[in-house]
Amino acid sequence: MSVPVRAILCDIDGTLMFGGSAIPGSVEAISELRAAGIALRFLTNISSLAPDALAARLSQHGFDIQAEEIETSVTACASLLARDVDRTVWLLVPDSVRHLFDQCSQTTRNPDTVVVTDVRHGFSYAAMNEAYLMLSQGADFVVPHRTMYSVDERGRYLDAGAFIAGLEAAIGRKATVTGKPSATFFNEALRTVGWGAGDVLVVGDDMLTDIRGAEHCGMRSVLVATGKGTTPYNSASAGQPTFLLSTIASLPALVHSLNRKTHHAADLTA
Repeated sequence: MSVPVRAILCDIDGTLMFGGSAIPGSVEAISELRAAGIALRFLTNISSLAPDALAARLSQHGFDIQAEEIETSVTACASLLARDVDRTVWLLVPDSVRHLFDQCSQTTRNPDTVVVTDVRHGFSYAAMNEAYLMLSQGADFVVPHRTMYSVDERGRYLDAGAFIAGLEAAIGRKATVTGKPSATFFNEALRTVGWGAGDVLVVGDDMLTDIRGAEHCGMRSVLVATGKGTTPYNSASAGQPTFLLSTIASLPALVHSLNRKTHHAADLTA
């Protein structure tokens, strides 16, 4: 018997929003899912905005989403590093999220850990070289995400992962990733919604982060054909979604159909 959908872990950029606008039908879809009693969490690798700023931006477009429902790759990174009070941290992050690391011991010399993300903001050869020198001296390398490219209304652009890959090649080791597709990131979201992996749908536009992450954690997934879902680089080799939808606007109908089949099967066996 199929398992009902009790909760949804939903991506933001490319799934709810694209190019500074809400994707048609997305606001209504979130409202319908809430009305149906589906638990919602919003997981994103956006690393230039804190959850409160993201919630405010979403609210401007009609979404009823609270900051407490949003988990970003940067909040996960800051939370991880803050657990070790003796760990010193050097940050190459946007000023807009630097306050999320206030509980960390920040330093500009000989850090235990180097964090790099969203290098569009404050990028320079000097900053990247400084990160390289610290890493080459043995500092741990922790990054919110390794997304190689992102998509906006103008097309594709390089994301932090492309520059992180260069640093990894230079130091001969991989960074620890705290955001999608990290199993730790998804499992923490499962803990907050209070349901098991089989009860949850992951919805997103990125095969490498959303669909791969869901697959590794035993969750069903929905790939939407918006945002990255429209690009040829969104390779099927990254994983296989359980369902394909043109946009998130069709998600409430899918959930209703899945849950109706579950209830019908339960009635037949009662």
